[in-house]
Amino acid sequence: MKIKSLFFFILIAFVFFSCEIIGISGNDEQIKFSNKNQNDQGEDEDNGKKPPVKIPPVTDPVDEEVSIPFAVSGISNTMGSTENHELFTIVYSKEELDKAASQRYFQYWTDKGGPYNVYYLKGLTDKYNDDFFTENALVLYLFGAGNSGGKLSINQLTRNKDELTIVTNFHEGDLTAISYWTVVLDVTKADIDGITGLKSRNECNCQYFAHNLILASHKN
Repeated sequence: MKIKSLFFFILIAFVFFSCEIIGISGNDEQIKFSNKNQNDQGEDEDNGKKPPVKIPPVTDPVDEEVSIPFAVSGISNTMGSTENHELFTIVYSKEELDKAASQRYFQYWTDKGGPYNVYYLKGLTDKYNDDFFTENALVLYLFGAGNSGGKLSINQLTRNKDELTIVTNFHEGDLTAISYWTVVLDVTKADIDGITGLKSRNECNCQYFAHNLILASHKN
């Protein structure tokens, strides 16, 4: 009787132990299956089944015009010859101003003799001294017109990298006579440091002569 009971107990223990082993194996298989599904899903994404992430293209920054502070020292219009008058430059010293002033003039004769010189930049050489050019500079914008009179105002002075633009509102006059315009602007050297190009832009919606003189460099 004792032997039968012992045998029965061993049989029950064996069955219980077998069930535990089967359960662990089943869990292992389930884990493996789960991992396989995850790997398969990753492979599907790599194969293009999932839309790729779009990276925006790299673009250069948009050039922007920056306003430059300025003061208008003078705007004048005078009838007369425009020979050797046109000039668009920046002068950084009293020496450069004196040189520009001495080269911008026309001559005339009278029945009493001549020639007589008329200097376009008369008065500037006395108005500005070396102290002014310590921290400042002058923008000289001289151009000729097919008519005398008219109106000219400076709307803005802008900078885009190494280029300076003078924005005008110019209305040509009504009198049919050659005339010349002289514009002088005070600027700070720090604001125009590195400028190598100059141009003008007229914002007037009217007929006007092509005075948009563009020079590649101010070293004229």
